[in-house]
Amino acid sequence: LGGTGPRATPTIVANRVLALGATGILDCLDLATGALIWSRDILEEHGAGLPEWGVAGSPLVRENRVIVCAGGTDGRSLVAHDLATGAFVSGGGSAPAHYGSPLFAVLLGRPQIIIFHAYGVTGHDEQTLAPVWTHPWKRNHPHVCQPVVVGKDRIFVSSGYGTGGELLSLERDPTGSIRASRRWRSLSMKAKFCNVIEKGGFVYGLDDGILACVDLASGRRRWKQGRYGHGQILLVGELLLVMGESGEVALVEPGNGRELARIEVFDMKTWNPPALAGRYLFVRNHREAACYRLPIADG
Repeated sequence: LGGTGPRATPTIVANRVLALGATGILDCLDLATGALIWSRDILEEHGAGLPEWGVAGSPLVRENRVIVCAGGTDGRSLVAHDLATGAFVSGGGSAPAHYGSPLFAVLLGRPQIIIFHAYGVTGHDEQTLAPVWTHPWKRNHPHVCQPVVVGKDRIFVSSGYGTGGELLSLERDPTGSIRASRRWRSLSMKAKFCNVIEKGGFVYGLDDGILACVDLASGRRRWKQGRYGHGQILLVGELLLVMGESGEVALVEPGNGRELARIEVFDMKTWNPPALAGRYLFVRNHREAACYRLPIADG
């Protein structure tokens, strides 16, 4: 349904590009020439199955390690490979992969790698990748939306298909172990594909295709308007840049959802996140790619 081609954005570090394809091939390429430096089949190497909609997590680079969610068992769910050689370094967890990307965060003062996998969301130790805490999630649909860290001990998670969002709170028990608990659950943010954004105590995202704002303190919706389908959003300064599913790009005020400007880019389904570099907006779907030079406001 998403078309042919890669599902995940490549990761660029110094003079190297790390690209993870839909069939599970992790390639390390030279940035200047495109020459292949090393390649690994993460599904075969870690005994993992191919997710229904393909492998879709972007590689995370920490120090000299490339971290991806392979989805294997016996400590091969989240895995790290050496950046220079591609050799396996470490792994942790046994949950199958879904469609999120590994995320680095410091929660309760502990550096962690967070992943939204097929069974829920888990924080792994940054160095060993051993699971530190986990929170279960409804399993009968794809887990796509990236978890968002919203404080030193809190994280917001959301998915579509009628599930909604939860604000999780982490705390240490008397033994020093970390556990996650739900502070609230709300149906006001059902982010199917869209990666939500936190700003000023509010979460912004596409709730079943309609742009919405949810209060992080209570889980209550502040406003909901603008039908953009299952697209993506970026925070640009004080404004939201929305890539609509039908191919339009809109500039929106986060305070009230009012649309300020619009560009009609594609005339077909667009699920891919946009990228902004200065005034250059890069957009793509499974058929086309385009670059727009945006006007800059005075000041």
